[in-house]
Amino acid sequence: MPRWYDEKSEELQGKKVMMYCTGGVRCEKASALLKSHGVDDVYQLNGGIERYLERYPDGGYFKGSLYVFDKSQVAGPNSVPIETAKCVVCEEAWEHYQGRNPRRCSKCKTLILVCQNCIYSGKDKKTALFCGLPGCLDTEETRNGRQHSKT
Repeated sequence: MPRWYDEKSEELQGKKVMMYCTGGVRCEKASALLKSHGVDDVYQLNGGIERYLERYPDGGYFKGSLYVFDKSQVAGPNSVPIETAKCVVCEEAWEHYQGRNPRRCSKCKTLILVCQNCIYSGKDKKTALFCGLPGCLDTEETRNGRQHSKT
């Protein structure tokens, strides 16, 4: 977070910042960091998206899903998985980290989504896999979160 803030500090000055996380703890820390660096208009979702979904079981304004630390891995409104993410190899809708050794970005080691079909077929072994997240996009090869041939 501090590195991300250093990259975005000018962009955040004078703007309203709204953040949310699963349970609210990470946002509490991130909000404090931003405020300590002069970003005054910082808001967070009290109790995180989990509490919001308890209050609004249909999802309210929240569209999508979130990573949870249990076997389901993904939850959305009414605890129903919602496929809004894609496999980084084939780009089919997929939201589950696979197996005992989930795949990670070749550059930053962040968990990435690779579907069962790409794992079983070995397609994930034939390419370097990238997450496409900010901070990991500083080279041409990692742009757009695409995989690239290892040849």
